[in-house]
Amino acid sequence: MYRIVLMCLAAVSLTATGIEAICWYVYPDGSGDAPTIQAAIDSTASGDIILVAAGAYYEENITVDGKDISMIDAFEGIPYINAPVPGSGTGFILRNVSSSLMFNSMCIVGFDTGVSIESGSPTINCIDVNECISGVVVSGAASAPFIGYSGGTATFYCNNLFNNTIDYSGCLQGTTDFFDDTVLCFWASLGSSPLSAF
Repeated sequence: MYRIVLMCLAAVSLTATGIEAICWYVYPDGSGDAPTIQAAIDSTASGDIILVAAGAYYEENITVDGKDISMIDAFEGIPYINAPVPGSGTGFILRNVSSSLMFNSMCIVGFDTGVSIESGSPTINCIDVNECISGVVVSGAASAPFIGYSGGTATFYCNNLFNNTIDYSGCLQGTTDFFDDTVLCFWASLGSSPLSAF
């Protein structure tokens, strides 16, 4: 909770510099500042924060296109983003975003594709993607498809990809990145030393 208050205070303090940032709250029962995660995304501007409460959500094709926002868990527990129809749709589509887009602490379950990164380089950490046909798919010429801690820039770290038919595709392994077929986990504090296989 302390982390959330600090993030919101930091976002609101940006108003002093002329950037107006807003924290959006989303709850599984549809209450909060927006009834769904997608509705919150549609209402945001770059720099805003979406705080997703713990619980089960049944949404698909949740799309962020060209907005550098933060989506994080808001309260104790984990938000579970479940496929409304198992094995279909995409959990999250992150398109035309920079590393300023922060996507943290959610569990994505049962989609055709868990996370699709299209012509973007978001920062993704502490998510679980499981029981999907494809866990993470990276596409697009501008994708900067390094996944992990590489050369001082972490774009995808400390994430678990498991029980998917294909855990990841379209990704390049950097010279200091560690890949495992079922779990991708990168710790920024490790520097350039890759982990041993699990």
